[in-house]
Amino acid sequence: MSAIKDREEDIGFTPEVGQDNSIERDAVIGEQEKGERRPPAHNDLDSIAWSGADDPANPKNWSNKRKWLNITVLSLLTVVTPLGSSMFAPGIPSIMAEFHETSPNAATFILSIYVLGFVFGPILIAPLSETYGRRKLYIWGNILFTIFSVGMALSNSKGMLLGFRFSMGFAGVVPITIGSGSIADMMALETRGRAISIWALGPLLGPCIGPVAGGYLIRAKGWRWVYWLISIISGVLIPISTFLLDETFAPVILQRRNASLPLDITNSAVPNRSTPRPVDTLKFRAAALRPTKLLFLAPLVTLSALYIAISYGILYLLIATFSFVYPQQYGFDEGTSGLAFIPAGIGMILGVIGIGQVTDLMVKRNKLRRVVHQPKFRLVPIITIPCGLALPCGLFIYGWTTYHTLHWIVPMISVSIMCMGLMTVNSCIQNYLLDIYPRYAASVSAALTILRSFVAALLPLSGLQMYEAMGLGWANSLLGFVALVLIVIPLALTFYLVPFLIGCIFEAIGYAGRAISAKQTPDWAIMPYVLQSLLLLLGPTMLAASIYMSLGRLIKSLEADSYSLVPIEYLTKTFVIGDVISFLAQSGGGGMLANAKSKGGQKMGQNIIIVGLAVQIYFFAFFITILHIFHRRITANPTSKSLSSISPWKQFVLVLYVDSGLIMIRSLFRLVEYITGSNGALQSTETYIYVFDASMIFITVALFNVVHPGRAIITPREPEETFHIRNDSASIPLQNKSHLSPSIVQQPFTTSDRHRYRYLQEHPMAQHPPQNHTDSLDQYHYPSYSTSPGRFHGQA
Repeated sequence: MSAIKDREEDIGFTPEVGQDNSIERDAVIGEQEKGERRPPAHNDLDSIAWSGADDPANPKNWSNKRKWLNITVLSLLTVVTPLGSSMFAPGIPSIMAEFHETSPNAATFILSIYVLGFVFGPILIAPLSETYGRRKLYIWGNILFTIFSVGMALSNSKGMLLGFRFSMGFAGVVPITIGSGSIADMMALETRGRAISIWALGPLLGPCIGPVAGGYLIRAKGWRWVYWLISIISGVLIPISTFLLDETFAPVILQRRNASLPLDITNSAVPNRSTPRPVDTLKFRAAALRPTKLLFLAPLVTLSALYIAISYGILYLLIATFSFVYPQQYGFDEGTSGLAFIPAGIGMILGVIGIGQVTDLMVKRNKLRRVVHQPKFRLVPIITIPCGLALPCGLFIYGWTTYHTLHWIVPMISVSIMCMGLMTVNSCIQNYLLDIYPRYAASVSAALTILRSFVAALLPLSGLQMYEAMGLGWANSLLGFVALVLIVIPLALTFYLVPFLIGCIFEAIGYAGRAISAKQTPDWAIMPYVLQSLLLLLGPTMLAASIYMSLGRLIKSLEADSYSLVPIEYLTKTFVIGDVISFLAQSGGGGMLANAKSKGGQKMGQNIIIVGLAVQIYFFAFFITILHIFHRRITANPTSKSLSSISPWKQFVLVLYVDSGLIMIRSLFRLVEYITGSNGALQSTETYIYVFDASMIFITVALFNVVHPGRAIITPREPEETFHIRNDSASIPLQNKSHLSPSIVQQPFTTSDRHRYRYLQEHPMAQHPPQNHTDSLDQYHYPSYSTSPGRFHGQA
């Protein structure tokens, strides 16, 4: 049994890291896990259940007043920590003058070292919280944060300042790391979205509120008073958190309950304070490794972390430009420059209020309709696509309006729109992950925090040089294009063919850039060159991602898991990791090549691209080998599913052969192109650089449309999902309804019932009505198929 029996939403339970099981129940990206629950072990707190569904000690059964009191305190703690990151930013010139430092990189490092503490803190905090509970970590983390804040205020050397500032970040990251875990412990599924959104305001509002107050405070009292004020605020929160915060972690609550029972009725399976409790080093080590393993081995966590990290990094970089954009372009002074952060805060508040209410209302509506909740319901495209577009649109508007010095209200409005979209999508992703990993919410939050903080700390170090080289217009446009690509991630978590579509868009934009560059000879503009250099390199990696995932789904749909050379739970994971490595190497090398100002920089960029292409070729060769072994095995000994399947899976296997071969040939072509250089035959011949290169991709895309994965991969639905047929002759002509009960005909019609209806027509014996006409069809095990393009296993 689980430690919390009534946690119906714990659909994403994962085994303990360190066992033979994978972190995820399924390696398919974005798909729900399908692993077995591990059996309860002696002295395992997770095997101890509550006394009943209405146990008052269960945090889910607390009163709303008690829950929201805890969430309010957590939110206050979460707001204070980011204040230390940005509140003293307006005082950087004073600090540099006091410590006789003139290097711009040193100024940026003083800002970034605080966020580096966010990188290392979660590695220790997350396992401690999942081993010993959450409340003590909140209290002691805040105490240490207060002490280090006082140390910052008293610093008299650069070494002391850097040391205390890093320590502040390390201790202050506690509520950011495990706050979502506490909320998942307390809140039911239909109220969790609003709670998470309110708590998540802290890391976002801190960088916006801090400079506003810090600008005036530093001008009046000096930079040290920033830390005196922070230490006063955090000091006030020490008694508040001590007396008002409750422990929410179930195993710790059960342990305390067991310790309070009389000795003769104490549950021996739960240790108490009166008995020695040896430190389970293996369990703690597994908990310590869990955030890192989730980050690198769980594809849906990896993709989510990439989106949040890059979007936060762009936000931090944009905020860093406020300090020189508004004074230089609009004449703002030191105090009024801080007011430029207010629109960002307004946008975040609007995003939080909206998305929290909307997602909770959607969950409540599905609950009333008796629809089984799935995490994908948090990532509705009608929300994620428009809000995801708000980020690049805001960057484009901000960049070009500040470049042409339009009225200051225009870039401020664009920043507000951008922050609203950013907050909305990030909240959706965090709620999505919490629905999948409620038991390990702290580890998931730690994984997100590690990558987000790492990017936010390092991006400003190089980003400001990009603004100097490219100017406000093109630099923000480049960030806007990166943000445009990010839209694919929330969609890729639920629709696995989205990367294929993005790859096609990359190719189209890249060749448009080549066409524009051809007409600009010899006065080339930098942006068309950047577009063609980057997007034509990255397009095939996006196509490859969908090809890789298609094989894993095909093997599962044919129930031929044993025919895969690589275990099916690692198949997609292995190739997607290789594709990500190739993507990062090629994008990094392309960026260096585009911005190189010397031959040495160009050579370095080319070498990195060559490494990325070599990785891509290696994984494609390995993929073709895996595909060939699977094809040979299923041909020699077909499974019953492969014999009875009505899908054109054999033709799709041939398509996978051809498409993977074409992309591998194209990658070999690009590899030789970069090795031979700009003077080689491949780069200097238009037939090669336009016709041959593009034809490989065109044939690949055309074949995927001729034999679409949606037709070839017919995947059974989850057994708990029922289907219904709607009496709507406009969408399905039910010519013979006599065999269906009236209650069934009036039920709602789901998106993939067209294919199930086809099955019913082809198999009349499956159409016998139930004995009681009020019963629903879910009593009968009809094969229910989903062939909708781009859908995951088990999705409607």
